[in-house]
Amino acid sequence: MGPEASVLRIEALVAAGDHTAAERAARSFLQANPQSPYTQRIETLLRGPNP
Repeated sequence: MGPEASVLRIEALVAAGDHTAAERAARSFLQANPQSPYTQRIETLLRGPNP
């Protein structure tokens, strides 16, 4: 799976409310791609919306 597809998967998991799976997928992605330009986007997704 390419990086864009991985980020979309994480977004879908967050949107579906499956935060455990989203965190697992994000952790796996970030370990494999520590310098990814998507790092900030993934971290923002995991933090959730700001009030």
